[in-house]
Amino acid sequence: MGRLNSVYVELFDARDSVVCRVKTGLESSMFSGYINIPEDVPEGDYIIRAYTGAMRNLDEDYFFMKNIRIGDPMSRMIKVQPEFDQKPYRKYIKIPFPNDDFDVSFYPEGGSALYGCMGHIAFKAMQRDGTEIDVSGMVYDGQGNEITQFTTDARGIGQFMLMPEKNERYYAVCTNNKGQSKRFELPAAKEDGYALSATWGKDNLMVKVNLTTNEEGKASFRFFTADTPATYTVVIEGVTEDGKIVYKRDKITVNSKIQ
Repeated sequence: MGRLNSVYVELFDARDSVVCRVKTGLESSMFSGYINIPEDVPEGDYIIRAYTGAMRNLDEDYFFMKNIRIGDPMSRMIKVQPEFDQKPYRKYIKIPFPNDDFDVSFYPEGGSALYGCMGHIAFKAMQRDGTEIDVSGMVYDGQGNEITQFTTDARGIGQFMLMPEKNERYYAVCTNNKGQSKRFELPAAKEDGYALSATWGKDNLMVKVNLTTNEEGKASFRFFTADTPATYTVVIEGVTEDGKIVYKRDKITVNSKIQ
C-alpha cells in the first residue's frame, strides 16, 4: 500500500446534494486547504464531510462530519437613504443578534459513547453570532439525578467524564455568565461498537479502544496506521463473570501503510 497522501472534503446542502468538492494533498506533514463557496448558494444549514481514499471502502460512520451555517452578513443590514435638502444620504445599519441566546454542542471522544464505558465528552459553547462564551453546567440522567458538573476551560470549550448506563438518556443544564440557563440533550450512547480515546505520555501515545463484546464474549476492530511500520503493544482489559478485572498483553506488528 502507498502513503496516505490525499484527503477529500465535500460540502452538502440540506437536500444531501453536493455543493462543492475539493481534494487536498500532504505538504510539510500537514493537510491544508479551503472550500470555495459559490456566491449564489442560499443561506441555510450545510454539512462538511471529509475522508481519505481508503475510507471510501468503509461505512460513512468513519467519515468526519460537521454541521455549519452559511449566511449573508448583508441580510442583517438595513439600508437607510434619507434626503437632506434634496441630497441623498445613505447608510447601512447592522441588526444585532440577540445576546441572550447561546448554544452548547457535545462531542463524545472517538465519535460515540458506549454503555458501561467511561469516556471523555467534549463540549463547545457559543453565542448566536458564533462568539465563544463561558458556561457552567450539570449533567442529569433521565430521572433528574445529578451525575457530574462541568465548566468551560478556555475559548468556550471544555470536557468531562461520563459512563452511560444502558437504556439511560442524559441531558445537561448550562448557565452562561448572565445567569441564563438552557437544557441540552447529550448524544445517545450506543450498545454495540467501540469508542477511541488517546492520551499523550512522556514518550509515547496511548490509544484506548472501548468496545462491547457479543454474547460469546468476543469483539473485533480494525487497526490502521499512517505512521512508519512498527510494533505496537496492545493491552486488553476485561471483566470476568465473577467481577474480576483481568488483563492480557499482546503485540501487533504493522509492516505496511494505509493508502
